[in-house]
Amino acid sequence: MLGASPSPPHVTVRIILAEARRLFAARGFDGVSISDVATAAAVSKANIFHHFGTKQALYMEVLTSSLNEFGELTDHLQRERAPIEQRLHHFLLAHAAHLQKYPEAAQVVLRELLENRSEITQQLAEQAAGAQFRRLFELVQEAQRAGEIRAEVDPAALVVAMIGAVVFQFQVRSLLRHQPEVEFADDPKRYSRLLAEVFVNGIHSEETTG
Repeated sequence: MLGASPSPPHVTVRIILAEARRLFAARGFDGVSISDVATAAAVSKANIFHHFGTKQALYMEVLTSSLNEFGELTDHLQRERAPIEQRLHHFLLAHAAHLQKYPEAAQVVLRELLENRSEITQQLAEQAAGAQFRRLFELVQEAQRAGEIRAEVDPAALVVAMIGAVVFQFQVRSLLRHQPEVEFADDPKRYSRLLAEVFVNGIHSEETTG
């Protein structure tokens, strides 16, 4: 009886990354060994070392690939030519929906950021996070030049607020489900629409803006 055919290298790499992300998200860098990843991915330790070299390199690939998935959301946003409120709504919705569909991608990055290891954070900023931040930053600047966003708004502060609002809601959604005033704990479409409206139109009533 013939044994199962080995998986192509790209499939093996994808399986290793998926299992490593799941484990790192749950236990952190120090709580996971190469043996753990090999067992979960049903490959040998030698196979992992062949593709990634070191545990640190595997971990960085997990973090970078997780951030790059979010980067694809900003790439799509920049190709749109809709009004800024609609473009922000689409980004916020895509970001929130992505977090709910792939929670381990967010958890592994957030866990690392909370541990605050400066050398890892710097690498993430240089390799993935920084580029994605700049894409959103440039989108806000473009909207300012078009007169859709006030010129005095700080683009960086707006970008941080947008990302932070989505990530925070994702992190505390289990708590929000028990708040009767909150109707969007598990409704990313509604939440993103409400956020986009606040970011673009502000909170002042018409009577106070005159």
